Amino acid sequence: MNTTAFLSNYIPNLTDSMSPETQTQVVSQLCRKDIPLKSVMSTYWNLNATFYLPIQAQYKMIDCINQRSNGSAVEYFLNTNISPSRVFYWDPFTPKGFLWFASQSEATQATAIYAICLDSRFNVQFFKNTFTYFNASIAFSEKVQSGMSLCIETQMFLKEPITLESRKWFVSQSKDVQRTAVTRLCSSPIYNRNSLFDIFKYLGDALFQVQSEAQACLLTYKLEPAEIGFEYHLASTQVLVWLASQDVTDQNNFVRNVCFGYFKKAPHHYYTLVELLQILQTYSEYLMSTTGLLRVVQNQIQSCGPFYQQVTVSSVYEKHLWSPISRTWLQAQNSTVQGVFVERLCNDRNINSTVTTSLFNILDLSDSYVRKIMLDCTKTQDIIGDFVLNIQILIGTASVSAIGLLGLFILIYFEVTILDTPQTSILKRICTKFNFLLAACFASTGIDAALFGSFLWFKVLNQVTGMAEAVKMADISIIGSDLFHTLWCVCYLSFCWTRSESILMNVWPRTYWLIWILFPLSGLILFGPLISDVVVITFKDVVLERIGSRSMNRILFILESIAACMLFSVDALLLFTFTRLLINYAVGVICIIYSGAGIAKPMLTWKAYKLKLLMSVSSLIVNIILLSMKLSLFYDSKKSENITASKLQGISDSEVSGPIHVSNQSQNYRSTAVIFETKETIKSSQFKKSGGGV
Repeated sequence: MNTTAFLSNYIPNLTDSMSPETQTQVVSQLCRKDIPLKSVMSTYWNLNATFYLPIQAQYKMIDCINQRSNGSAVEYFLNTNISPSRVFYWDPFTPKGFLWFASQSEATQATAIYAICLDSRFNVQFFKNTFTYFNASIAFSEKVQSGMSLCIETQMFLKEPITLESRKWFVSQSKDVQRTAVTRLCSSPIYNRNSLFDIFKYLGDALFQVQSEAQACLLTYKLEPAEIGFEYHLASTQVLVWLASQDVTDQNNFVRNVCFGYFKKAPHHYYTLVELLQILQTYSEYLMSTTGLLRVVQNQIQSCGPFYQQVTVSSVYEKHLWSPISRTWLQAQNSTVQGVFVERLCNDRNINSTVTTSLFNILDLSDSYVRKIMLDCTKTQDIIGDFVLNIQILIGTASVSAIGLLGLFILIYFEVTILDTPQTSILKRICTKFNFLLAACFASTGIDAALFGSFLWFKVLNQVTGMAEAVKMADISIIGSDLFHTLWCVCYLSFCWTRSESILMNVWPRTYWLIWILFPLSGLILFGPLISDVVVITFKDVVLERIGSRSMNRILFILESIAACMLFSVDALLLFTFTRLLINYAVGVICIIYSGAGIAKPMLTWKAYKLKLLMSVSSLIVNIILLSMKLSLFYDSKKSENITASKLQGISDSEVSGPIHVSNQSQNYRSTAVIFETKETIKSSQFKKSGGGV
């Protein structure tokens, strides 16, 4: 039997025109064996939901179900009890719905009219028939009558929005009514995105009060729940309009996911429980004022708070360990409860170290006491032990660089106070290019190592504890490390050029001009990877959206390769040049190893940090070798001064001891002085060109 057809033919006239005896007789006639039991039960439920049937008719229903099912379906039939208020919202065009509506207060009647008007199941004609049926029996207040009229007008607008009458009506409405109308248009199944665009374009300036809702409708049309939840703030206009446009199943699922904390506020930020409850309250109010708040969605919203109130440490650990529920609940607890949970997780032998640290990261607990428990956990130490060792090596590199810089200052002091160079002022002897560049090399190496060590530590904090602030600090640290690493390369090249310019001119007289261009060009190219890192880190989202991670990695690789090849070429040229001129050039080999490693930015690749560590240590070794060469030249200069002084003293003593053969002795002195002066001039020239000039 077609129950829907039966009800449509007899509602609402059945109880209005039939006596209790006739109603009971109709119920009896429906209990025929040719009608399936399931259809009979459905029809009886619909009759009870539509009319206030007499008691004898209801008993007749129970007797029928008892006989047809041998008593097995009676309890199930009786448990399905539809209240009059539910009947009204299910189908207001029924006597039972009307009687409930007529018994309510004016405020409840106005709210009920507003609610059924938001139900997309009903069309304009249905509302006209329903309100005509209501007004035929009772004279309702002006407020209720106004609500009925507004409902019909809204339905007519939704049916034909692109008409002059519809536009005039829309302009004359309040912002709340306009917002409801726009949201209802967006949720209507008869319009697609193109037709909605045409409607909003036709309305034009009439949308100025609800422009954001219209734009949100077009932006979020047909978006998936995961997209909308991660793309926009959960309380934004875009999400509200999108939610109001979904069916009851999607609304219910989305509300549940919001309650459980599945969505992030930002890449490294989560919503707190208090924020989630406030967002759900916003959903309730918005749905109630636009497309309607269905009972199942309302129950889902109202059950969120009590759900978390019933959660305990044990229930979270046993049922929701891998769910966002654990994070949402734990973040709302005090540090003591959080610490107990973390310690239990740390001591659980059934969970290995990798999984434990992953759970720590998912929990994203911000209390410093709890984070310390995470870091001190033996499972965590198993994972980060290698990183901690490398951080200690980097700290050692920075410390040795600081000691080397102090040693350079001491050496400069001795050069100024011990070596005899009366023609040059003290300030010029201190502030030579060699001294400045070598000091810059030591400082750059030390700061580079310290910043990269900070980068590794912030990465550990983020990977283990989920600390969101550590991501920004890591980005700042790595940019600083890149900067000082590049400065070291530039200072080293400048040092080599200042020391080797005359030698290169002698060895490569014809191609010297090419070498002269190569040195400053290589210095500029070294800044390529640094600039690319700054752009990628600063505008990460824009770069990934417009270029893509794969293309960006390819660009970075090309820039790094060019910079590494330039540094390698310069070092190879210097090594070959000095091999031809001065057999002993110890720094050459270590520089070739260093530049061969490249100046790639392994800091942006978590597992390639050891290459960066090798490069930091190599740059420190280069600095120490350069300082050793300067120290050796200082001793050679001091030794030469002592030899010169002793020879001059010997000649002076000979002149005093006897006047005989004075002319021969004077001639010998002048010859010796000329020869010595020539040798010292050569030594001094080599000394100055090799980095020890004062």
